[in-house]
Amino acid sequence: EDIGMSKDQGYVLPELLTDTEWLQNNLSNEDIRIVDCGYWEAYKRAHIPGAVGIPGDHYFKDPDTNRTFISNPEQFSREMSELGISNNTLVVAYDDFGSLWASRLWWVLKYYGHHSVKVLNGGWKKWLSEGRQVTDVKPHIDKTKFDPVIDNGILATAEQIMDIDRNNPEKVVLFEKLLKGFMENFIHEYIYFIITILISLNIIIIIFFNMMYKTSVWEVQKEQK
Repeated sequence: EDIGMSKDQGYVLPELLTDTEWLQNNLSNEDIRIVDCGYWEAYKRAHIPGAVGIPGDHYFKDPDTNRTFISNPEQFSREMSELGISNNTLVVAYDDFGSLWASRLWWVLKYYGHHSVKVLNGGWKKWLSEGRQVTDVKPHIDKTKFDPVIDNGILATAEQIMDIDRNNPEKVVLFEKLLKGFMENFIHEYIYFIITILISLNIIIIIFFNMMYKTSVWEVQKEQK
């Protein structure tokens, strides 16, 4: 049996996932590195015990290319070292955004030859809904050595996509599913952004009218005196 494999049934590749029960029973396992792939500020407020957070870019993109491409081997090696991940570490990734960012770390690790990585099924929301322990304590991290080995087999270039045989229904359907998944995640993130902006505007408006009200009351009281 694959170590940490999700017990949930119905998945084509359950070995890509692990479940909350298994993780709960292995929180003290020093060979495992739990990575909270969400926003750094959210991680600082609360996270799964023993999890490390990502203070930088949780998409692991190369800043030297205006974040167009994946982090280069040197950048990613440094980032993994700072998270305490070596080539022998079992990584369990999770987030609070439908496993979008956790899956990104999963893919980047795979791309750099590290296949001992799993996504927590249900992520942060499932962990919370089950009433499991959380903390705001950051674990001590001993820097490690991570040697990236690029696996081009899991990367599809634009040229390869354009060369897909349109008469092959399996490849076309897969591409359509990937595109649909990307658009759904984009829409969710866009809606979240808009809601955040609207809430911020409402707070500003409330503060403004509150200040105006207090000023008016002060002026009336001053005139009465």
